[in-house]
Amino acid sequence: MERDAALDLARRLDRIRALGLPGEVFSGDLTRWMEEPLASEVVLGWWQALLRDREAGEAPDFLQFYLHVPYCSHKCLFCQFDSLPCRDAAGLEGYVSDLEAEAARFRAALGRVRVACASVGGGTPSLLDEAQWERVVRALFRGLIALAPGAYFSVEMNPETTTRGQVEILHGERANRFSLGVQSLSREALRRAGRAVIGPERVAQAVRAVREGAPGAWLNLDLLASLQGETHASFHRGAWSLVGLDPDSITLYRYQPVVRDGREVAPGVLSFEEASRVLADLAARAGMREVLRTRTSTIVMRTVPRWVHERYEHHPDRPGSLMAFGPYGESHVFGRGLYRTDFAPGGGWVYRGIPLARDEEARWELARAIARNRPVDRGEFASRLGVDPVDLAPGVLDFLAARGHVKITATRLTPTTADPDEAALFAGLVLDDATLDRLAALARTRRGAGLQWTFPARS
Repeated sequence: MERDAALDLARRLDRIRALGLPGEVFSGDLTRWMEEPLASEVVLGWWQALLRDREAGEAPDFLQFYLHVPYCSHKCLFCQFDSLPCRDAAGLEGYVSDLEAEAARFRAALGRVRVACASVGGGTPSLLDEAQWERVVRALFRGLIALAPGAYFSVEMNPETTTRGQVEILHGERANRFSLGVQSLSREALRRAGRAVIGPERVAQAVRAVREGAPGAWLNLDLLASLQGETHASFHRGAWSLVGLDPDSITLYRYQPVVRDGREVAPGVLSFEEASRVLADLAARAGMREVLRTRTSTIVMRTVPRWVHERYEHHPDRPGSLMAFGPYGESHVFGRGLYRTDFAPGGGWVYRGIPLARDEEARWELARAIARNRPVDRGEFASRLGVDPVDLAPGVLDFLAARGHVKITATRLTPTTADPDEAALFAGLVLDDATLDRLAALARTRRGAGLQWTFPARS
């Protein structure tokens, strides 16, 4: 009997492999490949139902808000985020006008929406000028969403375009964390990446803008390891320069190779692990002795903020729901659906996505955990979703455990597959046949239309 079950799962795994789906489908980015538009009435209906369920205690209370500003001055070669170059001022002006219209539509249907935390990313949010930011905060942070005092509210900015006026406007709406995307101070690395070359002086100006415009706010500086052209010596100089600016934290991200024009943009010779050691050593000399390490980042801090483990995540895979505004933003309406926002061909925004029933939530969350090698607390999972993750797919988990791909204890389920492509395939085993049939139909539709699964770099 057990042998027959294993053979069935092996055949199922072959079927999933034959679909040719990218791993991101199973790790939380399914909405990127949705082509059929959703009527705005459908999306608003999902949110209305979710908010009713939440008030009745029948849906998770946690709701994040994310604003995506999709424009950059130009597209850096290393960028893996959804953004496009801003050709002229009309693009930014059109974005703000569309945002105002959409925020008004949501407010009319939903009223003020209570959210637990907020984040602004991109793209380059600091491309918006002060007058445009005034309009954005009026439409969203004073009009649509209600954020509790002291709640996590983070804003990503580029030191090249950050001004004190922008910071003051956002801090006035309770923004309490500002992150400046430095990435590198190596002129050669920035030149090769197609990024504007800025020096320590410009970064220092941006730091002053944040410190003066948002007294008491948390200041983070971002670095990336490593870009082509970055050397041990240049990284050491750049990191030491940033430590000297006395930020609250410096976050070093692991460079994830991207594909441009069919070719992979490879990382530089300096490894993420070596860069992390250099940063931690330099930071410790300056009193930044707290270090948080994840698979994709190393964060050095003077103190650990209360929200460090509750930070906003861009992907809609945290417990609860995520309301994202702006083109390329991805939203999750718990028990109702997943959708992304895109530019509409004739102007304005359009939504594309799929319904996601309440009983599918637990399977998708377990699939994402397996795809991302993220441990699952069985008790927390069961209390929130009403089912022990092991009971969702016991045969699948026994199959994976017997092959060393997952460890199961009385309290935790820990995926252990090192290869992300294999992990994504194993995640697909958790989904039911109806969901796999839907994905197969989507694959056929895309192939029939000559569409590729690889998400194109927008440029």
